[in-house]
Amino acid sequence: MIRVLIADDHAILRRGLAEIISEAGDMEVVGEAESSSQTLKFVRDHGLDVVLLDIDMPDRNGIDTLKLLKVEKPKLPVLMLTLHPESIYALRAIKAGASGYLNKQSAPTMLVTAIRQVATGRRYISPATAEALADAAATADQPAHTTLSDREYETMRLIASGRTLTLIAAEMHLSVKTVSVYRSRLLEKMQLKNNAELTHYVLKNKLIDSQPETSSVRLKASAAPSEIVSNALRLLASRGLAPTPENYQQCYAEISGQTLAPSAPATQGTTTGEPLAPVWTELISELLKQWQPAKPD
Repeated sequence: MIRVLIADDHAILRRGLAEIISEAGDMEVVGEAESSSQTLKFVRDHGLDVVLLDIDMPDRNGIDTLKLLKVEKPKLPVLMLTLHPESIYALRAIKAGASGYLNKQSAPTMLVTAIRQVATGRRYISPATAEALADAAATADQPAHTTLSDREYETMRLIASGRTLTLIAAEMHLSVKTVSVYRSRLLEKMQLKNNAELTHYVLKNKLIDSQPETSSVRLKASAAPSEIVSNALRLLASRGLAPTPENYQQCYAEISGQTLAPSAPATQGTTTGEPLAPVWTELISELLKQWQPAKPD
């Protein structure tokens, strides 16, 4: 019997995974963890054959947790199971020691197959992961973000998602000064000048999930302005629309359920009057400048 630990911070998802695993017949869930610290403790205290590990954990991200697990239990197979597309994290997870990378939207039969395969000591490479790895290997000139460390890469993604340095520090359990150092390093490595250029790069290279459906990303009026702006820009990018004031205003209205004043299409924020994070004001200003019609000579 294959002994499995499910490490994910969503209880409903853990229950669903447990049901799929129990129905397989040759495997069982011997434990659940909702944080990185719980995962590490359970692995130390119990015998396991496979760990299912999410990337988005409340106290430490899955990649960092994976590295710690491989230090303590180098031969323990860890299967990353996440909502993030393979193009975002698969290569980094495999490099960090994961035995496989599987999207949560995959079929239940694929999950069972993956668990059985990694439990034998082999890797499980899904077609989507194989494509991501092949793309990385086939690219002669590696994209700039591949030169970043895992911490720098995560800092880049969080900045592009609209987080301030203070919020990023809290989420990554680091000091603001350390996050600021990561920001400076990644801007230098990628030869970018500011957060606006960084965010444009991330959206262009699809390094954050950028295919939201309107119904799934509509936010409450009390949502943080940066979150609304982030989702509006992602919706705009996913549709391949030029970031004109008109297109942005349409996406913003769909996301927030609010209509922006024509005089201030990108900086109005929410009805609460809360100001936008500087990164978004800067980014939107840059985008609108780039798409202004050229003045006649």
